[in-house]
Amino acid sequence: MELMLLFTRNGLSIIRKGDAEQTMLEGAPKTLPEFIDAVREGDTKYVDCSAAFSIVRRKEENLIEGVEGGGAAIFEDETEGTDIVLTFC
Repeated sequence: MELMLLFTRNGLSIIRKGDAEQTMLEGAPKTLPEFIDAVREGDTKYVDCSAAFSIVRRKEENLIEGVEGGGAAIFEDETEGTDIVLTFC
């Protein structure tokens, strides 16, 4: 199964260098960076919503390695014809 994660608005902080280490996951068996690394090992595609950068004052060069820019256009292309799309707000 292929997995793509789209990060927009506040979700961009999860993939910003240094922020994942600051995020506490109370009661979780792993840290956020450990979860990110585990998911990355499964060839997960990370996509940022570059349109949200100006809203949340982020810059692409501050994101963790391996994040692809594009946002909604890539999301639409990747999800067209898929069986399952999960969104979290």
